[in-house]
Amino acid sequence: MGKLKELMIVAQEIIETEVQNGWDEAVDTIQNAKDETHDNIILSLTELANKHNLEFEDLEELFQNSLTDDIENTIDYVWEL
Repeated sequence: MGKLKELMIVAQEIIETEVQNGWDEAVDTIQNAKDETHDNIILSLTELANKHNLEFEDLEELFQNSLTDDIENTIDYVWEL
């Protein structure tokens, strides 16, 4: 019975390790997507500003320097795990 018990323990360790590896990969994928989303928002807002002969910093002033915080808060709210 000792070998079977050891086999069960090793099998459980393998399962737990692979589940954790999968979770870590998922979290990394989500973080990368959040970063890309942030970059896309900045790019789109910069393009919007440029259409009106402004720069992103001008939009930040318009939003009283809270635009970057608004972006981060919205991403975090929507992508909350």
